[in-house]
Amino acid sequence: MWKDLCQLMKVFRVILNSFGSTFVEADTYEQGTSVRFYRAGHVTAEYLASAVKSVEETGIAPQGQLFSTSPLFRESRA
Repeated sequence: MWKDLCQLMKVFRVILNSFGSTFVEADTYEQGTSVRFYRAGHVTAEYLASAVKSVEETGIAPQGQLFSTSPLFRESRA
């Protein structure tokens, strides 16, 4: 199953205004009042839009635990 998810997932580099770069593994993301990253339809990370300078897809292969220790990172409990 992990192999199947890895084929769909991407690694996004999120550049935060005050904290620099962080990396998030997700299959999609959306921007609105917040920037939300999704894995298999569930929110895995969320940042305030005002805190995000840019988001870009990297060519890094997903590894399963590429989450930064950024203070703005929140893991969904839903």
